[in-house]
Amino acid sequence: MSDVIVSVVVQTFNRPDELRTCLASLRSQTFDEPQEVVEDDNSPELPDVGGVAAGTGAWCRVIRQANADADAARNSGVRKARGHFVAFTDDDCKPKPEWLEALVRAARTTLVLPS
Repeated sequence: MSDVIVSVVVQTFNRPDELRTCLASLRSQTFDEPQEVVEDDNSPELPDVGGVAAGTGAWCRVIRQANADADAARNSGVRKARGHFVAFTDDDCKPKPEWLEALVRAARTTLVLPS
């Protein structure tokens, strides 16, 4: 079983600037470093998307799928996530610093998750 508590699946398509802002918000979370899985829906600008994610650290992975839709990208991200818990956001979102901490706290009240 993985030691990763939470994986964050970020669905993106050809928006490296928005992705950069979203990933910066995720790096400023009050929860310990999550595993980020950036699910790219076959962006034509993949080098930009990959470069943005590569600058976030070893715990961020870009997974590319054939262009389908946002739901298919999210499902693919879940299949590749290693966390006990999976959270979703999109590349144009800026989660508040306490977002993951609040989600994990709520999940721990109803699910059995590692401390």
